[in-house]
Amino acid sequence: MMRESPPRQWKNSTLNDLIRKIDKIGSADPTAGSDRLRSVRTQENIYVVEELVCSQEGQLRTTKSPTEIARETGISRSSVLCIVKKDLQLKTFRIFFRAKCNC
Repeated sequence: MMRESPPRQWKNSTLNDLIRKIDKIGSADPTAGSDRLRSVRTQENIYVVEELVCSQEGQLRTTKSPTEIARETGISRSSVLCIVKKDLQLKTFRIFFRAKCNC
């Protein structure tokens, strides 16, 4: 394999691991459940953040910042932003929502 694709510059240990996995499982595809587990973006936390965000609709000057929501829930600010963006599929308007979401 190393001779067949020289631009890739495969390491021997990488190829050995791949061959061992194919022999054991029968495929090089990731196994079910091998992804990193969700620890913060659970259904319960999504529901809590949704309640805090959506309870502000129609009420003037009652909006909470991501920092305030994070303080109330105990979830980090960046995770609150990820929940709002990815799970609730909402767009934020305030300036302090510019932080990167590393999820």
